Amino acid sequence: YCGSFKRGLSHGTGTYTWQNGDTYTGEFRDGRIAGKGKCAWAETGNSYEGAWKDDQQSGWGEYSWGQSGNRYVGMWRMDKRHGHGTMIWVSGNHYSGKWKEDKRDGPGWHICPDGRKFKIIFEKANPKAESLSSKPYTLKPMILQPW
Repeated sequence: YCGSFKRGLSHGTGTYTWQNGDTYTGEFRDGRIAGKGKCAWAETGNSYEGAWKDDQQSGWGEYSWGQSGNRYVGMWRMDKRHGHGTMIWVSGNHYSGKWKEDKRDGPGWHICPDGRKFKIIFEKANPKAESLSSKPYTLKPMILQPW
């Protein structure tokens, strides 16, 4: 660990590097990862940048899968996608909607690369209903910031 301390614990900003090469750079509170920061996993190339609480992804953040290039931008709770978020696949497909404990759950939109969009309602990750919109949809860029 390289950074600031308070009462012998990592506190403030710093960088922690695990023996396997994984790194976290950002905020610490009372020896735990908390606040804003970025974690990079050496073996997979995956990364997460955003809010943390008690050593877990919690709040607004962006996760990137290094090998596939897919990304998720949105809310997290206890290291799981939870709340509103957008999954962006390298293929150009997007899903924007509600997530619960890392699964799509509730209403959302699947947007195809050609602009077609489908409204889908998920129940525990299973699609329950869908409808097609004939209007093309333009995905607006998302800015990483808390709600």
